[in-house]
Amino acid sequence: MESTQTQQPQPHLLNLPRELIHQICEALDLKDVRQFRLTCRQLAAIGACHALPTVIFFFHRDDFAALRAIANHPVYPKYVKTLIYDAEVLEDTRMTYKNYVEDTREFASMRSHAHRARRAAATVPEAELKAKYKAYKLAHAAQKEILETSEDFQVLHEVVAKFPNLDDILMSVDFEFRKPEEDYNPELELRGPFDKLGCATIPGFPKAEGVRHLSALLAAVQAAGRMKKLKSIRAGSLHYSFFNHSLSAGSPIRIDGGVDIFQNLTRFELSIHCHSEFVDENRPHDEDNNPLDDDDTDHVDECRRVMRTGVIRKLLRKMPNLEVLSILFSEHDFDGDEAIFPASFSEIIPADQVWPNLETLRLGSIETDREELVAFLVRHKESLMSLSLQDIRLIETSWLKLLPQLKKELEPELMEDVWITGVAYGQCEDEFDTGPEEWELGDGPEFEERPDRKELAYKVHGYLMNSDRTTCPLTAADNMYDV
Repeated sequence: MESTQTQQPQPHLLNLPRELIHQICEALDLKDVRQFRLTCRQLAAIGACHALPTVIFFFHRDDFAALRAIANHPVYPKYVKTLIYDAEVLEDTRMTYKNYVEDTREFASMRSHAHRARRAAATVPEAELKAKYKAYKLAHAAQKEILETSEDFQVLHEVVAKFPNLDDILMSVDFEFRKPEEDYNPELELRGPFDKLGCATIPGFPKAEGVRHLSALLAAVQAAGRMKKLKSIRAGSLHYSFFNHSLSAGSPIRIDGGVDIFQNLTRFELSIHCHSEFVDENRPHDEDNNPLDDDDTDHVDECRRVMRTGVIRKLLRKMPNLEVLSILFSEHDFDGDEAIFPASFSEIIPADQVWPNLETLRLGSIETDREELVAFLVRHKESLMSLSLQDIRLIETSWLKLLPQLKKELEPELMEDVWITGVAYGQCEDEFDTGPEEWELGDGPEFEERPDRKELAYKVHGYLMNSDRTTCPLTAADNMYDV
């Protein structure tokens, strides 16, 4: 008599709980998710949730076509949650072939050096250079046409309306607010459509970096009626003229208008430039080879004039649910010995403002005073977990008094992190010393691959974060003003 054995079912992914399959997909990189979706229809549907949560695109016709393809796909649109618009563009003036060849060789050499390539940049054959130059001319002509016809606004107006779950927009240059993949190799991988042209790009249109890109994104969100879903806006580096542009009568979106595009934001991060990143090599220079029309002080003064209108302060009033707030101006300047800052705390932050859920605050290159800053921070001590102050000026008050006051009233040892970096300017409050303060704190961990633990920033950090440290680390010997 033959014995019969019960046949065991073969293991299969479909036998797993859907929640577990989603967790598996979350652990895969994008290439593997796409391969995973090819196995069967059921797994393809699950994998679609993880295939395109973030879409990165450039000011380039190929990328606009790809955006349209995603928006018109029967599955992908409802899973798109984040749009990242990289603001890199080609220079307005088209290069001659000779200049193009010089530029590509210089760019290749720069990239090889910057990324510690083991070999020098390979010499590109003449035929390949000519083919790339032809592609460059086509891309340059297309960029000019996009500008003239506002094709970028039209495309975003069309596609954003088809992303029902979009809740995060980012305008970025050079990985601002985002980090490249750890294994990214610029010698082997192309990051965007301009890389294949082989020449250098510029970070947005001169003297208006990021302005058009962010305006197009916001206009599309507004037109699509996505205001209630939008949770996060990040932009950087953004030229300060955005705030003039967006207030102008002809702008596609008015940031001071009645449409509450910002009402449900939980994250708002800006990195604002006061001067143009673009350097015009043909502008006039003096006998010492200094540009005659590139006075950074004028740019900072003009930015300050715009900030005095309260444009950012008015925006922030529209955001009652903020959890993350970051306003970083990229630079300040000097008029003689006096530091000139692009904004003050009161021009940025609404008076007596309280964000009940604020967990992270970052401010850079602004001026304020001790009591004003402490009062705001103490109002948020119940929720605030992370604080970063970079290049801050106390107009009439001292850091020697601010740090002990922060330690006592904010109780930073209960927070996750508190960093004060860059240069801290202040004014001594001692009865016998009312002179200026200038503390070179250093960059701290965020900007240094191998941070110097002896930097003042680390000593200040340790003082604030440890309850057993009672002595303020700033000393008269550290005051750089008279050095």
